[in-house]
Amino acid sequence: MVMAMNPGTAEGELKGLHVTEPVFGLPAVWIPAAQREQAELMGYTVVEAATVLITHLTELLRRNAWRLLTRQDTRQLLEQLRRDYPALVEEVTPETLPLGTLQQVLQNLLREGIPIRDLPLIVEPALEHSKATKSADVLTEYVRHALGETIRRLYQDSNGVVHAVTLAPEVERLLTVQLQQSPQAAGLPTLGLAPDVVQRLRQATGQALEQLLTLGYPPVLLVSTPLRPYVARLLGTTFPMLAVLSYTELPPDTTLDIITSVQP
Repeated sequence: MVMAMNPGTAEGELKGLHVTEPVFGLPAVWIPAAQREQAELMGYTVVEAATVLITHLTELLRRNAWRLLTRQDTRQLLEQLRRDYPALVEEVTPETLPLGTLQQVLQNLLREGIPIRDLPLIVEPALEHSKATKSADVLTEYVRHALGETIRRLYQDSNGVVHAVTLAPEVERLLTVQLQQSPQAAGLPTLGLAPDVVQRLRQATGQALEQLLTLGYPPVLLVSTPLRPYVARLLGTTFPMLAVLSYTELPPDTTLDIITSVQP
């Protein structure tokens, strides 16, 4: 059998085993391979079973890469970096940037799907701002801004456009006020919202992202800089494929296409 998915332009219904595509969570249909040509003529995207399996396994590894990065792995990465950037690595000490803190920064990036290949662009801003804070979460936000070009390349289309959804102004204001009123907000992975508010927010986000995915774009949500880490953690468990980006971490010349907004 092969998996058929409607990219939003297919006409007609297919008979088969109706399932949810494992990576993006879109509705799909398993159909006999003999019906592939008919499905493609109707406008469906058809994928081989082996490709579905490989894509699913790859996505599972990507989502869990942060769990696999140990402190020993982090040390080995630094030793490899030392060959080309010896002066930079020499500054990484327990007093300036503890190895455990750097490990947490790298894990935070991997958790949200940001590659860590450009290690100099990660270590340098982490070192620079570690003079003011040793919080791995805060340092991660500084590092993300340094990786703006990398982040843009992850989500832009072939024309260099980033398609995204945003929070409606009312939702943005609600979350901002909640953040300002929480005395421990800077160190918490939650905005302290009531359960019913969280549920409504997740439902509204799902509706907005469905429009984005139907058009074939990756799920990207743009929010203000102070809210980014909190919104990412709030929605990450429900939407593991969602990329929560701040406006300021994208390069200034980024072309944005706002598809819709998350309504209250």
